[in-house]
Amino acid sequence: MAQKSLFKNLTGLFAKKENKGSNISASQAISLQQEYQSSFCDAEQKCNAPYLSFAEQLYSERPEIASAAVFYLKRIALNQPQYRADITNLLREYARKGKLGKAEKAALLKEIEALEAVA
Repeated sequence: MAQKSLFKNLTGLFAKKENKGSNISASQAISLQQEYQSSFCDAEQKCNAPYLSFAEQLYSERPEIASAAVFYLKRIALNQPQYRADITNLLREYARKGKLGKAEKAALLKEIEALEAVA
């Protein structure tokens, strides 16, 4: 009996069955995605920017996590101009308050200057 249901499941994967009513248009999919995303935010509250999770990782105890966070923040700032100013401010604050060596701090400040030069 278990073999029979397994056979039915396998044939169901390969057999083409039209499932009417499950297809939606692209505009409907976009509106559903927007509704889903807005369900996490209040109308007055702005949704969290995508870089905030990386910003929290800047102050990690493990230096490789902090350097990866700097890398990803820099990439987001280069690709998303609307977040560039906020990210450069976060990186400047990290350079000022973070536990960095002199060489690391100088390299970070060069990267911040490069980000500001793009703007």
